[in-house]
Amino acid sequence: MPALGTLAAAGSMGSVARPLRSLLLAFGVAVVLLAPAPAAFASAPPQPTPPTTGFLSGTVDVGRCISALPRPECDTEHKGDWHFYLVVSVLTAGLTFIGWRIVRGVRARDRLLDGERR
Repeated sequence: MPALGTLAAAGSMGSVARPLRSLLLAFGVAVVLLAPAPAAFASAPPQPTPPTTGFLSGTVDVGRCISALPRPECDTEHKGDWHFYLVVSVLTAGLTFIGWRIVRGVRARDRLLDGERR
């Protein structure tokens, strides 16, 4: 058990250090909150023309076309080409194969367990 003098000394240092720690913390928070924003965060002037991509015409704002329900002016006729159908068919074939392997494994396990019970 520590001596009584050690506890008293630690208590007196703790009582001085606690307000000093609080003051330093408050000062740090004030510096962070009141610091001016750097120039990199300043807003850029709006662009006169919307950006163009290989999929959209130059007259359409890209931000309005990226959504779950794109607008008619967003060149939606290019979304159903053969690449899309190839990807969907490969994914469907892969999931079908995985399901077939699961069913086959479960049936083999059931046959093995039924044979042990007899």
